[in-house]
Amino acid sequence: MNRQFAFEAGSDCLPMSVKRKLDRLAIKISREQWLGMSSDEKTSISNLPCNSKNECETFRSFIDDLLAKRGMQATTLTQTVAQLADPPCEVPAEVIESAREIGFSMDQTRWSKLDDDQQYALTKLIDPSKKRKRARALAEFLQD
Repeated sequence: MNRQFAFEAGSDCLPMSVKRKLDRLAIKISREQWLGMSSDEKTSISNLPCNSKNECETFRSFIDDLLAKRGMQATTLTQTVAQLADPPCEVPAEVIESAREIGFSMDQTRWSKLDDDQQYALTKLIDPSKKRKRARALAEFLQD
């Protein structure tokens, strides 16, 4: 699915939807690798599904082939990262605290109203260096 959040507009970083697919496979492509891809390649990556076992295998092969053409490969991540591709049902304490740090309130009720992609994005943005993106994401997701 090709989904891009408003807080990602104008960014040349990998979209959260692509990061989530890569996390599901416990692999990472660098920003430089992403920027080196054509817009058609980026669109294909964004649109390729990565849910079932077969879809994940196809997606992984596509990424591997794209990078191999350039003499590169994806970085392998830990299986812990793969587990984070599917956000927990309960709001993580780190998300609550990181939201509070920038003036937002996050609780279980609000967390439950977010879809999986939004929850994933917030778990990826808890890093202190991502404070500005986190603030934009929270403002986007929590608008009533």
